[in-house]
Amino acid sequence: MKKVAILLLCLCMLSLAAPALAGGDAAVRQVSTAAPAPGAEVTVTLSLNGCEAGGIVEILPPGFAYVSSSLPADQVRVDGNRVCFAILGETAVTYVVRAPPEGGGEITGEWWDFGARTNGTVLSSRLDVGGATAAPGPGALAVLFALAAVPLLRRCRR
Repeated sequence: MKKVAILLLCLCMLSLAAPALAGGDAAVRQVSTAAPAPGAEVTVTLSLNGCEAGGIVEILPPGFAYVSSSLPADQVRVDGNRVCFAILGETAVTYVVRAPPEGGGEITGEWWDFGARTNGTVLSSRLDVGGATAAPGPGALAVLFALAAVPLLRRCRR
């Protein structure tokens, strides 16, 4: 029974450490606000780690419209809700989108590093016009693990 309690505590600690371990991504997105007002502009910043030449494709939520970017126009292509950026030595890309009158969704993305011959996804970012709905974090999972661990720990002490 003691092994089960130790295993449960290890799983709890791993679940709390997982977000911190995921910090080494090649591209990380930050949004100026997750709850823009209708028609408001949202600034999105993509931080790039070590990509000298590559590309990023961002998929905007339905109704959100691309406005502008920190890149020259010949390094950006827009096709509906898909925005493609050509990366040539930049360490960050900033772009602006306009929120629709209502709705929401997630910005998703993929990146390619041509020099390193690697690719991956950018963690999604939720945008909700007029109000944010908080996504559950690891705190809820930690509480569930703790509640399950208490009876097991009591049994081990007997």
